Amino acid sequence: MIMDSKQACKLVETVSCVIAQPSKNQPYPRRLFNGFTLSQVSNAYLIATAHYFSELSLGNIDLDQYKKFKNSADGITPMLKWLFIRNEDWDQLGTLAKSSKEHRDLKFQSRHIKEQNWTQEEIDFSKVELVDSFAKYVESLDPSSSLYWQQIYQRIATA
Repeated sequence: MIMDSKQACKLVETVSCVIAQPSKNQPYPRRLFNGFTLSQVSNAYLIATAHYFSELSLGNIDLDQYKKFKNSADGITPMLKWLFIRNEDWDQLGTLAKSSKEHRDLKFQSRHIKEQNWTQEEIDFSKVELVDSFAKYVESLDPSSSLYWQQIYQRIATA
């Protein structure tokens, strides 16, 4: 499912709010994505990057705002798999005493799942383009072109 820029920005805002909360309970369960997969959340950051670039070209935001979003997104998206762990691992963490060795071990293991044990969701996520390279592509486009959003979604679909 490809989302429009409004949906993407809303999802990015939701995920960013979760990450911004000071919490010693990191990592978080993926259920906080409200049904979206890791790759869909990562794609939402790409769409939001294109949205912010479009807003920059319209003069609705300044260059510093665009760069701040782009740099933040570039730092967050590769870490999504470690910040948001499988729901079943999160549930199991809740049954263990936080100070126990088992809790620490499971928390570490849930963040460092070996490639051969990846789910399809994690495999798909590993194929999503990073924000930095996507932003370079977006910045080569003309947001006023009638083909702008078509080019954005085509790039995401073929990545």
